[in-house]
Amino acid sequence: MTSKPQIRSQELRLRVTPEEKETLRDQATKRGLSLSDLARERILKISPLRKRRRRSLDEKAMASALAQLGRFGGNLNQIAHALNIIKMKSDDSTLLLTLQGIEQQLSHLVADQKEAKHLIRQALLKHDLEG
Repeated sequence: MTSKPQIRSQELRLRVTPEEKETLRDQATKRGLSLSDLARERILKISPLRKRRRRSLDEKAMASALAQLGRFGGNLNQIAHALNIIKMKSDDSTLLLTLQGIEQQLSHLVADQKEAKHLIRQALLKHDLEG
């Protein structure tokens, strides 16, 4: 017969200096634990139920940048699609040359965006392997 897990309903407060809190937060992050799990482990000498992978600020920033680049790429594709539609309907040679120039610049931007995404993914993967 398995025992019913106990619900943690009580709160324990602990006052620390800002430096102590930062040290504890760093230790918890490095171990993939919450501050509560780290304190429970240290004070009660019990292992946490499971490790939680907490993302560092660098990882969060890179993931955010990756998401923004993805949205940027989607917008570029929509612009390129609209320009292609305009180009097909247009008879004005000046407009066509302008659109071709814009299209060329867009393709460079898309290539730069893909390279940036690749570099961010590599950095995240490297961070995961090191952490």
